[in-house]
Amino acid sequence: MPFGEAIYNLLPNMVYEVIHFVALILGLFLAKKCMDMGAEGKAWMPLFVLYGLSELGWLLVHTGVFAWQFAHLLQEVFLLVGMVLGAMAMKGKK
Repeated sequence: MPFGEAIYNLLPNMVYEVIHFVALILGLFLAKKCMDMGAEGKAWMPLFVLYGLSELGWLLVHTGVFAWQFAHLLQEVFLLVGMVLGAMAMKGKK
């Protein structure tokens, strides 16, 4: 049995749905705050939007819509793209 599987199985599925929903809302809230900050905040906005979308993928895993492998792939791609976009925006600020 993989490490952590016993702990994972102790909690009901609804706990994971709530965790991912809160993380989704937090990511979108922070993206909105970055948008409101103006030019200096816009560098971080793509990262938070894509983080929120990756959390949506994990929420859909726990509701039975996505397979976890697909959600994991989406999460990695979204976070990498978000980091690249954020880094490009910060580089342009020099």
